[in-house]
Amino acid sequence: MVASILLGSICGNFLFKKYQSATFAFHNSEKLYFLQEGVYHSLDSVTNNTKSISPKVVMEEDSKYHVYVGISGKKEIITRLKTIYKQKGYQLYEKEIEVDNDEFLENIKQYDMLAKTANNDHDLLTIEEVVLANYEEVTKN
Repeated sequence: MVASILLGSICGNFLFKKYQSATFAFHNSEKLYFLQEGVYHSLDSVTNNTKSISPKVVMEEDSKYHVYVGISGKKEIITRLKTIYKQKGYQLYEKEIEVDNDEFLENIKQYDMLAKTANNDHDLLTIEEVVLANYEEVTKN
């Protein structure tokens, strides 16, 4: 009887340790399109060079500051945004970035539906301002 209890305890302990180290949460990840204005080495450079760009989000990546003016799951929305900024004299770069934040991915689908129905540049930029603020918020957490 003591041997059975001891064996049961050892097996239970082993299974408990395996359970603790296992990851059961499933995270979706999707590639999203990011529209980047530039990469800067300091916040002062960002401030000086992007005063007239709105909306935008500044993200620190690899000790550099990346300035994004658009994020979407739909290429056609990024193309529209790129056209708007090109008319204003900005040269932008499209990047595909893997995002694994389920909340943001769900939100981006909703924002993309709104963006498709935007009738003018102002409406599209207003939607994009919310997208960028949401991205900044979820990446800080």
